[in-house]
Amino acid sequence: MKSISFIFLLITLNSFAQEFVSVDSASINCYYLYEFQQDSSDNNSIKSQEMILQIGKHTSKFTSESKQYLDSLLIVHENESAEVAVGKILPMVMGAGIHAFCNYEIYKNYPLLGNIVTTGYINNNYIKTSEEILSDWELITGKDTIISGLKCNKAQINYAGRKFKAWFAPEIPIQEGPYKFSGLPGLIIDISDAQKQHHFSLTQFQKINESSIYYSNKNYIDVSPPDFAKAIHLRSKIMYDKILNEDGIVAKNDESKAKMLARQKARNNFIEKY
Repeated sequence: MKSISFIFLLITLNSFAQEFVSVDSASINCYYLYEFQQDSSDNNSIKSQEMILQIGKHTSKFTSESKQYLDSLLIVHENESAEVAVGKILPMVMGAGIHAFCNYEIYKNYPLLGNIVTTGYINNNYIKTSEEILSDWELITGKDTIISGLKCNKAQINYAGRKFKAWFAPEIPIQEGPYKFSGLPGLIIDISDAQKQHHFSLTQFQKINESSIYYSNKNYIDVSPPDFAKAIHLRSKIMYDKILNEDGIVAKNDESKAKMLARQKARNNFIEKY
């Protein structure tokens, strides 16, 4: 997983000023481990990312912990020059990374009730997609289980080319969950697709003093959900071509170049499969 870089921070800071707005106050944080098979043809290509779901009064936000931490630092240093801020922030985020498949923020019920908005900075563009809250759940009776001491019920749903199985806990009566999943009569504790290539599992449920849920106001390009997924895959192709043609990315030697190319080629299995 690539660490957050100096150049990435500088670009982020230069485009950041006064663009984050508080849209709700979170009183609950749910932490999920997201494990995913990045290469559809390789069962051993499992990667992972720690994710966070902020739950507010009317809005929730789902993103990577690394992105959430970076944003919090940007907010603290927003009134400083980009160069000064980078010098302070970079040592605190070295080693952190955001996988290309996790480079997004997902807002439920914002700006409209019943909507999901997904934003991301992909291929040098700020893009955004909107869709309705997922509601076509099928509840499966007689399949209760215990997960982390919680009695969980089963449900399933088809979304974006995959069938997902979810376990939710009615004793936590919050109709929320990781990624774009919500709407069950209890918090989603565990969810994975039928091929077990994408798996979210709750690692911590935390009640907190209220903290802001921030939305970044950018000049987003509106795209469809399939086009958002295509943009993520296109990013890997663009990087592959740059490495292959040594267009701004020059490897130390042929072995290093081959590894870099293989890494980009392997990123072909985003969660949304259209």
